[in-house]
Amino acid sequence: MSVYNLNNPNDYLRFFKDIERYKDNKQVIEVKKFHPQQSDKQARYIHFMISYWAWKNGETFYDTLHKIQLHISPVPFYTGEKDKHGNDVFKPLSSLTTAEASSVIRNFLDFAGMNGTPIPEIDDKVGLAYCKKELESADGWV
Repeated sequence: MSVYNLNNPNDYLRFFKDIERYKDNKQVIEVKKFHPQQSDKQARYIHFMISYWAWKNGETFYDTLHKIQLHISPVPFYTGEKDKHGNDVFKPLSSLTTAEASSVIRNFLDFAGMNGTPIPEIDDKVGLAYCKKELESADGWV
């Protein structure tokens, strides 16, 4: 599968040449918008948010993740598939795109703020450092 950057003149011309070739060969093609995987910064922040909120509220990481998937920000996680018991199958955190990860972050920050456990923003270095130290000092938390 080819990926074309239509802002690049060479890719733009190559894209239309390939379209003409597919048309001549009577082939069917599918064009999808490319969504890059979430950045490392987004992934680290999502894991931090879940860990911090779960610790503050006496839950496990996976309980909190499940709550996010079902109630707080379900759309980015849906795959449309069912498991053998008929339950929804969710995408893992690592396979979210940048847009989906941003949506999960925004929704979870709103949820946490409304429930009395404010989480520092991704760019609040002082707040993040304080919360990370607080998490590290929590002995025995799973």
